[in-house]
Amino acid sequence: MKKQELIKLWKEKYNLDSRAINQVLEFVFNLSKEKVFLLEEINPVFYEKIIFIFEKLFSWYPLAYIIQKVDFMWLDFYIDENVLIPRNDTEILVREVICHCEWNEAIQKSKIHGRFPTSLEWQSLLDIWTGSWIIPITLAKKLDFKEIYTIDISEKAIEVAKKNILCYKLEDKIKILNTDFKELDFILFKWQDLIITANLPYIKEWDFENMDFWVYNFEPKIALYGGKNTWFELYEELINILIKEKNMFNNLVLFIEIGFDQYEVSKKILLKKWLKFEFFKDTNNIYRVIKIEI
Repeated sequence: MKKQELIKLWKEKYNLDSRAINQVLEFVFNLSKEKVFLLEEINPVFYEKIIFIFEKLFSWYPLAYIIQKVDFMWLDFYIDENVLIPRNDTEILVREVICHCEWNEAIQKSKIHGRFPTSLEWQSLLDIWTGSWIIPITLAKKLDFKEIYTIDISEKAIEVAKKNILCYKLEDKIKILNTDFKELDFILFKWQDLIITANLPYIKEWDFENMDFWVYNFEPKIALYGGKNTWFELYEELINILIKEKNMFNNLVLFIEIGFDQYEVSKKILLKKWLKFEFFKDTNNIYRVIKIEI
């Protein structure tokens, strides 16, 4: 059967867009986007596997978990059911870190020669609860930090992270620790200028009204729920630790991603702690990222 005939059939039956269908074909045939685009005939041998995948998608099983791949800021990452599926909101966090780090000289040169890795030999990066490593790997591809550390409490998530770090040949650049931020010895960063990125769980427990079906049914619970009251509890605990340790650092800036309804509660908490901070909005004009100077 012709590929276009099948695509039309699948669109009508499964209500899938062309991008999702092409991603399935890339996965099933193990072909690049370009080769799938040029594909005209679908071998009947693959029908059963393709239909099986579409049936899973029809039951809201995430496509990213099926094809075990996700695109994040033009980079491909391996993921599975042990890590959260990366969102566009996290790209905002990464972009703001890059904007914060780039020197004026680098910005001026980039206008002429294009973007290139900026030297940040004086600055270190720590990514907390790193998951699939999308944040540190993307930043490592854009910026040249003195050193990069990542931590996560999930051994299964770390196994996913290792696959991505090997894919991008960054095993000598990024160090990973299987621990929680509550147990981390910040002596590692004594007298350093440190940037911390954190995408901690920030969803209220069992807040089904504001979660998609596929989120609370298929994504790891450990990566979702951040508390029962303000939903900002984990971030507040992290900030309290950093305030306590702040004299250890030359300079410390924290970038965090928050829930769509956490602007007021986070602002109130940060004001109470007398911290300097700045909010950044997503494409829907909702505050989703905070830059905090400790």
